[in-house]
Amino acid sequence: MSSAATNRGAGAGAGAGAATLKSGKAQRISSPSASIHLPCTPYITHIVPVQAGYAEQGCSHLVVGSSDGSVRLHQCATLEPMAELPWHLLPSPSSSASSNQGATSALLTLPSASASTGPSSISNGQSPQSIRVLCATNQGDGAILWDLSETAAAAAAAAAAAAQNSASPSQNLLKQLKSSNGAPYLCLACSSDGRYVAAGTELKNYEAVIDLWDLLSSTSSPQFTYTESHSDDITSLSFHPSHTHRHLLLSGSTDGLLSVLDTRTTDEDDAVLGVCNMDASIARAGWCAQTSASDQSGMLRARKEEAVFSGVDAAMNTQEEEELSVKEERAKGMGDFWSVSDMQSVAIWNENFDAVLQPLDVRSVGCREWQTDYIIDAFSPRNSRADGPTSSHAQATHLIFWVGTISGKALRIDLELDGQDGSTGWTMKTLLSDSDSDSAAYDAVQIPQTPSTLRPKGHSDIVRSIHQAGEARQGDIFTGGEDGCLMRWQADANLLSSAEDLNSRSTALEMISSDENTRQQLVMDVDVGMQQRQVQQEEAQILVGAEREGRMNKKKSRHTPY
Repeated sequence: MSSAATNRGAGAGAGAGAATLKSGKAQRISSPSASIHLPCTPYITHIVPVQAGYAEQGCSHLVVGSSDGSVRLHQCATLEPMAELPWHLLPSPSSSASSNQGATSALLTLPSASASTGPSSISNGQSPQSIRVLCATNQGDGAILWDLSETAAAAAAAAAAAAQNSASPSQNLLKQLKSSNGAPYLCLACSSDGRYVAAGTELKNYEAVIDLWDLLSSTSSPQFTYTESHSDDITSLSFHPSHTHRHLLLSGSTDGLLSVLDTRTTDEDDAVLGVCNMDASIARAGWCAQTSASDQSGMLRARKEEAVFSGVDAAMNTQEEEELSVKEERAKGMGDFWSVSDMQSVAIWNENFDAVLQPLDVRSVGCREWQTDYIIDAFSPRNSRADGPTSSHAQATHLIFWVGTISGKALRIDLELDGQDGSTGWTMKTLLSDSDSDSAAYDAVQIPQTPSTLRPKGHSDIVRSIHQAGEARQGDIFTGGEDGCLMRWQADANLLSSAEDLNSRSTALEMISSDENTRQQLVMDVDVGMQQRQVQQEEAQILVGAEREGRMNKKKSRHTPY
C-alpha cells in the first residue's frame, strides 16, 4: 500500500504551500495489544477485512498479503493464522502459480453470496461461512478468486494430502481471471453490488489496460477492456460507493492521470467522463464522502471558455454539445474524489474535474510533535456519503490519512476541506509508537501495573498497510510493515482513558522544560552571587591594600629630610 520504499530518505518536496497540523485531542498508543511475526519475515503489503460494512459490528477476520506472495486468513483477536491461500493446488502450471509467484500486488475480499443476496454473515464471531478472496501478484498474468473459509486444520489436511500427491484440484479455487494483455494485475476493485470486478494491468508492449469482469458470467475472458485511458502502469481503481453511481470507475496511473469511466458503455471515448492530471505518478485514489458546492453546468462552460482563450472558435456543433451535456449529466452528483502520488502529495478534485485542493506535499504539513516521511494510506469515511445527488449548499470534504515515519511510527490525520471558502484543517487523531519510542515517563503514567519490558513494542520499520475497524477512534487498528510484523492496536474506550493526550504530553514536557530552566536559572543566580561576592572581596582587598600603602607613605614622609 505505502510507496515509502521508493522514497526512503527523500526530503519533503515542494508543495502548493505549507499547512499547519493541529494537535487537537490526539491520543498516543505506546504498544500494540497483539503482535505476530510472519514466517520468513516478508513485508506485509495488504490488510483487508473479510467483509465490507462490518465496521460498526467489530472485526473478526482479516486477510493479509505479503511480499512473498502468500495470502493468509487471520483472526482479529489473536492474529493467529487460520488458513493460507494454497497456490500449489492450482489446476495447471502458470506464472502466478509457480513457487516464486512474486509479491502480492492486489488483494480484495468479496461478498460470499451472489449480488442478489448480498454479503454473507459471520456467525457468532467464529469462522466465517465463506470468504471469497481475489488476489494478484506482480509475477502473474491475472488474478485468482479463492474461497479461504477453511479452518487452519482443514488447510493443514489439504497440504498434507498434496504432499502425498493425492490432492485433486482444489474446490476452493473459484475462478481464474486472465489479463487480456498477459500482464500482471496491479490493482483490483469490486462494484458495490459485488458483481463486477475491474482490474488494471502493468504496462506491457506499450499498453496498459483495464479489464472489466462479470463474476456471474461463466466465460473465461473479460466482459470488455479499456485500452486507451492510460499510457503507463495502472496503479489504482475504485468503483463509486453509492448505489446511484455504482457504475462509475475511478482510475489512476503512473502517467499522472485520473480518469472517471462509465462502465455501462464499452465504447471508451463515450465511457470517459473526464480526466485530471496530477503531474506525478499516482499511487492511489478514491471517492470523497461529501462534495464541495459545484456548478453542475461548469464542465460545458469550462470547455467553451477554454476554446475562447485558446483562440479556437467557441461555437460547438450540436452533436458535440449534446455529447458533453450527456457526459455532464452522467457525472452529476458523483461528488469529489482524491488522489495520492508517489511523491507523497495529495489532491482533491470535484465532479467538474477541477482541483479544489491543489497537489500538496503532506510532508510539509507538520508541527512540533510530528513530521511525516510518507503516506501509508488514505480513505474517506464510509458513513458520511449520502446516496443520490448532492446538496446545492457547500459541504465539507472529510478525508482520513494514515502517515508514517521511517522508524515505524504511524499517525492518523483528519483533513477537513471547507466547500465554501476552500480552507483546510489538518488535525492529529491517533499516534502509534514505534519500537524505539522514548516513552519511559509516559509508560509509567499509562499502564503502571505492567512492566514496560513485558509489553509488545511497535514497528521497527516502515508501516506499509493499515486498517481501522470503523472511523471512530474506538475501533481496533491493524498494521503491517517491512519488519514482517502484523499488529493489533486497541483503541477502545477503556484504553482511551490511559492513552496519551499529545497536548498533555506537550504540556508536561513544557513543565519539565520550565522546571529545568528554573533550575538552571537558580544555578546561574548562585554563580552570579559567587562572582559578585568574589568581586566584592577583591575590591575590599584592594581598599585594604591602598589604606596600608597610604599609612606607610605617611611614615616615610616623617623621617625623610628636606
